[in-house]
Amino acid sequence: MNPFDLTDAQKRKFTALKKAYEACKKEGIMFVNVYGTLQAYNSKMVSEYADNSSLDINDEDTFRANSRSEDTECLNYFNIVCEWTDDPHLIKLTPKGLKAYKEYNS
Repeated sequence: MNPFDLTDAQKRKFTALKKAYEACKKEGIMFVNVYGTLQAYNSKMVSEYADNSSLDINDEDTFRANSRSEDTECLNYFNIVCEWTDDPHLIKLTPKGLKAYKEYNS
């Protein structure tokens, strides 16, 4: 077994999650991942989410996100484990995962 693969039950749940994600996008939900916080915005109200190198804070229609003020705070979000974004990433296997990895690659 490939230790990086999912079980059949996990694959079904992950497939359901992907379908729900696509259904949300069709409904007009724009997702933004901010350092592990998955935020949801109404795409009819929010057109873009970017850093200050591509948007100008001085524009009338541009606001600082995550300022925790009532006017810009995202109200629909949840946190995702392992939220690193700009540094090297490593995976540590469990003893069972390491055994499966060695068997898979032998």
